[in-house]
Amino acid sequence: MPSLHAIYHLAQYLQFERPLPPALRYPRFGLRAPLEVGLFEWSLELIVRELILNAPERAGRAMNKWNEFAAVANLVRDIENEIWHRLPNGPDLVRYEMIRIGHRQFPWQVRPNARLIASYYKLYSNPRLANLVHEAFGMTALELYQIVLTLSGHFIEQPLIREPVSNQVNGVDPKTVARFVRRYALPLPALREQMSATQVYNINWAYLFDPLRTWPMIDIGEGTLFCPMPTLLFWRLTDGIYFDLVQHRELFDQNFGLAFQDVVSDVVRAADDTRHLQVLPEQRYGTRQQPRDSVDLIVQDETAAVFVECKASRLKAQAKVDIHNTAAIDAELERLAGFVVQVYSTMADALEGGYPHWQRDDRLVYPMVVTLDEWLPSGRMLNETLEALVKAGLARRGLSPGLSDQYPFTLCSLHDFEAAAKAMAKAGVQAVLGEKTAGEQRTWAMMPFLTERFRPQLRDAGLLFEREWEELTEGIQR
Repeated sequence: MPSLHAIYHLAQYLQFERPLPPALRYPRFGLRAPLEVGLFEWSLELIVRELILNAPERAGRAMNKWNEFAAVANLVRDIENEIWHRLPNGPDLVRYEMIRIGHRQFPWQVRPNARLIASYYKLYSNPRLANLVHEAFGMTALELYQIVLTLSGHFIEQPLIREPVSNQVNGVDPKTVARFVRRYALPLPALREQMSATQVYNINWAYLFDPLRTWPMIDIGEGTLFCPMPTLLFWRLTDGIYFDLVQHRELFDQNFGLAFQDVVSDVVRAADDTRHLQVLPEQRYGTRQQPRDSVDLIVQDETAAVFVECKASRLKAQAKVDIHNTAAIDAELERLAGFVVQVYSTMADALEGGYPHWQRDDRLVYPMVVTLDEWLPSGRMLNETLEALVKAGLARRGLSPGLSDQYPFTLCSLHDFEAAAKAMAKAGVQAVLGEKTAGEQRTWAMMPFLTERFRPQLRDAGLLFEREWEELTEGIQR
């Protein structure tokens, strides 16, 4: 346990700037950033997994001092490097490795914050999802979020909590709270069993799915729960809830995509405090015999129009992990290309006058796919691969492959779309997307592009869903 406590303190230092115990303070932290000395959250998560799998619960050598931890962290880094160098076809797998690295490292670079939590709460509190959330958790989205936020706040201050966990923030009865807490916790032997079932020591080792992302609290006995990395509990509150809801397939399929589409529209309206943007919702067009749905929404101002397709579908876990079976990643790239081709297909109808609610004029047009989370990191190699798949998909549909050159597409996660909507509201649609889809910026992910080119427009944008955040925190702070 001393080693797990050390991981807790190091994670809190990195994620929430909490002071380290004296024994874990590296003397040069005052001169160099933690990342410069090789202290990474994703390495901490990997070390936790190996500790749970292999370290004795008592006795043994603890790494509760900086030198002891640094030796383990260096060993992990060296093993990862050695595994890659021994791979005979490593250079051929670089583009696949870029996807894995992005999905492993980038989420840790966005610390838990009010904007992220409020956005996910906006989604899961959508009236379309009320029955689904209640069926999955036995409570409303508001009650669920308040309980997990309270738990997370506790674990930011200290790693342990005693059961039964008291609930003083809303009306959820103690038995329901107890069942919920148990859902997010596992006894140490059971957690070790879950990890052992999927553990491998090969090129996929560092990227394996971590069961702590499903059960971020560890039952260490005697009615005590331990949370080694509280950020993982926050993640259960944001993107993790998706996996609870998707198990209720019928309600999920009927409602989740529409709720996500609602939230993307709400993002634009909330970001556009100056009312420069117009949002045109999805409409039916075509003939009675062959009806079609338009793009999910069109966002436009006087300079340009964005044809936005909302896709709540997520990248499959195997594509984030398995570099032995690259067919999994290839299939997901094909699926993403299919989303883009879908936008072009309906956009081509609109450009030919087929939409009842939008007619072509002098404004430039940009297709965009907004996903629930990030699918691909930036990079020329991945962008070129996706472009080729899109062109092939357009040809199969009888559309000109040149559409993707004439009207370059943009990919955007919901998180990044919030920033994009703010920038478009303040600077104009053409100013943002005209630059984003030109030259080298076409290969950049949306958020790095915006922070590089439109930082002033984002600086004072504030919290988009302030009312939702106040609703959550008012119940906790009362």
